[in-house]
Amino acid sequence: MFCIDRVNQKGRLFLATAGLFLKIAKPFFQMKTVSTPCWVTRRSSLILLGVCGLVCLSAIRSQAQVTLFNENFNGYTSFPDQVPAGDYVNKGIPEISEGASELWFGARFQSGDGTINSDLFVQKFGDYAGFNPPSNPAGNATPVGRFEDDAGIVLRINTTGYTNITLDFDWRTFDTSSGDKVTVGYYVGEIGFNTGANRFMDLRTTSANAAYSWGNWTQLMSQGDNGYPFEHETFTLNAAANAGVVYVAFWLDDGEGDYGKLDNVFITGTSIVVPEPTTLSLGLLGCALVLARRRFSR
Repeated sequence: MFCIDRVNQKGRLFLATAGLFLKIAKPFFQMKTVSTPCWVTRRSSLILLGVCGLVCLSAIRSQAQVTLFNENFNGYTSFPDQVPAGDYVNKGIPEISEGASELWFGARFQSGDGTINSDLFVQKFGDYAGFNPPSNPAGNATPVGRFEDDAGIVLRINTTGYTNITLDFDWRTFDTSSGDKVTVGYYVGEIGFNTGANRFMDLRTTSANAAYSWGNWTQLMSQGDNGYPFEHETFTLNAAANAGVVYVAFWLDDGEGDYGKLDNVFITGTSIVVPEPTTLSLGLLGCALVLARRRFSR
């Protein structure tokens, strides 16, 4: 009740100030003087009113770019397994408790023959440590996400109040054949992932969750073997603007024992900030005072 009363009070304050502004501004459209032509008076008054209007409009909407998701896996320090031999990994869905910066989920989109813990990893190095061929002079000696066998990692954002949703990420493949493709897309709406310990869902067309299978997502890319180096991609998620809950998935279409790798996932949006009525009231009051001073000085 306190919050509602407070909003009503601010609304009444804004309406009262707007009324005062209009009351003071009205005579400027009716002014005539002996020494100054009427059209000059009215034109200068209209200019002043226009300036005041622009000031208030600039306060109504101000845009700012906001980070909605940011993950580089660099917080990981434990890689107890080797899959395959020589590739140090941490099995399973990326966990905040183990070094991830954001909350991740796991999903299988097509038929695969492994478990989720055998198909999703965080790998210690994006490339082999110290392995920098001429085509990849910089390499990537930092942790990366990894997926295989029709499984992938999924993130969740809320885009309410944001437009221009932009996704950036780096990716590459390892030991893939022509049919293995890193696939990326997004789904607008709630899917129902558990946010607790078991954050995996079967999203195959044959599962109980077929309504959320890949054919219902907006696909952004499906690209095969790129080898070295990591490639950077940028996509605008047009249908995600101010849409509420949105999921983004990265998975390897086909590919048992072949890998897709992911790093530097970054999502931004442009917020539209609407100020409180008190802010607009102060702007209108300031304009009203200027007009009043102009009126009574004549």
